[in-house]
Amino acid sequence: MWYHPSVDDFEPLSHAAFLVGKLKLEKAVGIASLRQTAAAQYGKWKKTRGKKKDIAGWLLKSLEHDIMVLLNHALTFHDIVIFVAQAQRYFLDIIAFLDYVRCVLPHIANPPFIPPPVRSDWMGCFTVDMKVCDDLFHAGVPVWLVHHNLTITPRTIIQKSVRFTFPDHIVCSTYSEHGKSTRPFQCLYCGPGGFLRHFHNHRYYTSSIYTEQQNRCNT
Repeated sequence: MWYHPSVDDFEPLSHAAFLVGKLKLEKAVGIASLRQTAAAQYGKWKKTRGKKKDIAGWLLKSLEHDIMVLLNHALTFHDIVIFVAQAQRYFLDIIAFLDYVRCVLPHIANPPFIPPPVRSDWMGCFTVDMKVCDDLFHAGVPVWLVHHNLTITPRTIIQKSVRFTFPDHIVCSTYSEHGKSTRPFQCLYCGPGGFLRHFHNHRYYTSSIYTEQQNRCNT
């Protein structure tokens, strides 16, 4: 799930006019296994839904499409990195959706008298809404309430002060392709968090070659 493609995983096609290739088979098969895991979890829940439509079904089809692209299409290394990340995101979205409707939503609809233990296997979330924070807390979701320091009163119980840090070791990775630095990835969104950031970060990526062909056709 947390696999990250490297240049060693890229097999260029010798007869291609452009520097394109495929992800090594064993790596591609590993990514393809995400589909089986997601489909099995979704199928169990879907049996209780009948013919009702839901977003998880669309996410599963998108995951299947990205896996098909990785298995069958020649891509640049730059595109492979994005398609792998896109497939992983669809997989995480499916699992997160199923966790929410199966585990979180029942607790929100009927809050327990004693909150369940916090799920340490969940990444959790941030919110500025007190009601949302309370609902998620009573569902066992790790949640951070973000609010101004003026709202902290002398009666506020602070168990531990945590210093704000930046994950530079994660976001500053450098990709190289045959000794040359690849062009930087496009910035998808600039601005505050919320729906707009979520929407722009979920734009579907086709590939740089396909986009270039479309631009030529349009001109």
